This record gives sequence, structure tokens and C-alpha cells, in this order.
Amino acid sequence: MRAESVWRRDGFALVPWSAEARDALLALSPGGQCVGHIWVPQRPQQLAEYWTLCGVVGRGVGQPREAISDRLLVRVGLFDRYVDSMKRLRIEPRSVSKQNMDAVDFKSFMDHAIVEMAEMVGAAPKDVRREFIAATREVYR
Repeated sequence: MRAESVWRRDGFALVPWSAEARDALLALSPGGQCVGHIWVPQRPQQLAEYWTLCGVVGRGVGQPREAISDRLLVRVGLFDRYVDSMKRLRIEPRSVSKQNMDAVDFKSFMDHAIVEMAEMVGAAPKDVRREFIAATREVYR
């Protein structure tokens, strides 16, 4: 049986939260096991904090935040390669939106991205470095 369902965490257990989850649970025999892909949705503020950090770094190095994001995604390996119609290799950064990356993957990405951002902003003016440190604290509070 394959079904998408919603579960709620209750201590160290998952409790069925949708009709599909309840049906999946009832389909198991007592002591039965199942395998599932767990998707933990991003909190909206996680993505906002990411773009804030990209903006701070962008001001420090004189580039738009979108360019900083693309550089980060490529540097941490989140990109797709393809050959265009002119037979040129192209690199397309992936999206970090909540539809494409869950909270667990996003946290892992941010741990790497902040290191990369710190390297980019290292030679920036002191006020930008201070703003970056303050914004980074917000991410990890």
C-alpha cells in the first residue's frame, strides 16, 4: 500500500493525523512494520533568513542576492548540469524552496552555506561583517 499521509509527532512516536495515515496504520498487522519517506516542511522564516543572509553578503561584495544564492548553490553542489542546443554545458542552480527541500535538508544546506557566505563576506567592510554575524545568530537561535 502506498499513500501520502500526514502524521503528528507526539514525544518519540508518530500519530496518524489524516484519514490516509489512519488507514495506513490500520492496514498493518499487530507488530507490523512499514517504510516511509518522512518530509519535514520548512518553516517560512527559514527561507526568509536565507534570503536575508544572501542580501547581507550581496551588499558586502557588491552583487545582488540572487547571484549570491546561485554561487552558494553551485559551491555546495546543489545544481543540475545539462547540454543546451548549442552543445554547451550549462549549470542550473536548484531551488531551496519549501517544495524542493524539507527542513532537515535545508538545515544541512544552511550549515554549509553559512561557511561559504562567511568566506565571501570575509573581506567586506566591518559593518557588513557585523550585520552578517547578527543575521547568522538569528538563523541559529
